[in-house]
Amino acid sequence: YAWLVHDGRSGALSVVTTANQDTPASDAEVSVLLVLDVWEHAYYLDHKWMRQQFIDAFFEVVDWGEVEARYNAATGATAATEL
Repeated sequence: YAWLVHDGRSGALSVVTTANQDTPASDAEVSVLLVLDVWEHAYYLDHKWMRQQFIDAFFEVVDWGEVEARYNAATGATAATEL
């Protein structure tokens, strides 16, 4: 698994990888913003051995508004800053 998380202690965003069913969510100070399951069972039926194709397809359907809402909830922010 690959996780995008917000660490409430440091305020940092991090990408964390875990094996099996481990989760960074067991740490009360960490908020999970997005998770990608890269085990074969997640992509084999549609993408066979093409893991990168699965990852590319995943990022085409991510609801970034929801990720932003989770980030705002984790940080206490009210809206995204225009860049």
